[in-house]
This record gives sequence, structure tokens and C-alpha cells, in this order.
Amino acid sequence: MSPRILARIGLFLGIWGLFLGMTLAADKTDPKKSPYVTVRQVQGELEKFEKSGQLTVKAYVGAAGGRNRMPRTEKMTFQVSPETVIRTHVLPPKPSDNPNKPARYTREELKKLKGPNPRLPGYEAKAEDLRGGLIVMIELGQTKEEIKEKSIDYKVKSIMILGEQMGK
Repeated sequence: MSPRILARIGLFLGIWGLFLGMTLAADKTDPKKSPYVTVRQVQGELEKFEKSGQLTVKAYVGAAGGRNRMPRTEKMTFQVSPETVIRTHVLPPKPSDNPNKPARYTREELKKLKGPNPRLPGYEAKAEDLRGGLIVMIELGQTKEEIKEKSIDYKVKSIMILGEQMGK
């Protein structure tokens, strides 16, 4: 066989193996898996988070009027439940003895920061880490029964802290 045909066969088998691996990984049941199915994602600036679990976000809802327009924002309020997963993409700086050279995290420290479920993106965070001025991605979910009933009652499934608002 020619090298070109062998390369195509290898590419096909590699893609098929990747797909099969992702399918097998998705089939594993996770006891800590949320009962909610992700219905919608909202990204925006966190305005305030109250101790009662009330979350106010200035969400980006798209550009008004077409090309070269500023994105519109809309104020949305959500209620956070105790089973809401809070994660962060931004790691706190590690304390260093030398102020000119920042310290790096070891693999073990990063694994510990991932938390009990390392398959989730980002690192574990707490509700105390939520404050005004952060850019967040909020996943809203519903149970399968609520989807069948066509309910518009969304639950906050997870909050991902993406970073700080620039210029503030």
C-alpha cells in the first residue's frame, strides 16, 4: 500500500479511537453528578452575591443592531442552591520567598486544588470567592421532567469564575 493510504487509515483509526474513548468516559456513572441537564449558559459580570444565595449578574445578551455595535447587557438575578458547583479558572498566586520570581504549583498541589472531582474544568472554589466585578459563566439547568413540561424555572447548576473585570 502507498504511504498516503496508510496515513489515511491511521488518521481514521485515531479519530475512531478518540470517539470511542470519549463515549466510554461519558458512560461512566458519577455518584456526584448533578440531576440537572444544562439548558443555557449565561456569561457576564457579577454585580453582587448575597449570603442568602441571591446572585445578580449583568449578562451579555448580544449586540443590538448588527455590525460594530456594543453588546447589550441585561441584569439577571438567580438563586444559588447548596448543590451548585463553584469552580475557577484563575488560581491564586502561590506565596514565594523571592518576590522577583513567582513560585509554581507542583502537580500534587494542582491535583489537590482540582478537588474531589478532577474531571470538572478549572479548580475548586467557594461561595466566599464570589464578589462584585468578576466575570462569570453560569450554567442553568433543569431536570428531565421539567424539560418535558416546558417549564421556564431554571436552577443554577454551576458557576465558573473566568477572571476579573478589566479596568476596575
